[in-house]
Amino acid sequence: MAGKNGGARPGSGRKPMAVEENVKGFIKRAMDQAGGEEALVEVWRKIVEKAKEGSDKHAQILLSYYHGKPKENLEQPTEMIINVIRKH
Repeated sequence: MAGKNGGARPGSGRKPMAVEENVKGFIKRAMDQAGGEEALVEVWRKIVEKAKEGSDKHAQILLSYYHGKPKENLEQPTEMIINVIRKH
């Protein structure tokens, strides 16, 4: 069974910073070609419009960026076993 669980696997884990920066570069170039900051403003106008029309997904995006995402509480199940030894 060794090798089936855990360990490094090709393509797993977070992508290298260079890959993330490359994607940011593609997005920036696309925005510049589409009109720069004004194009970005238009995207946000459309998100607001869709949210006003009742799109839950657009409202979630809008609120997440405008107010910030709330802290996520992760509850991890724990079990405590206490053995008590009594002396008489």
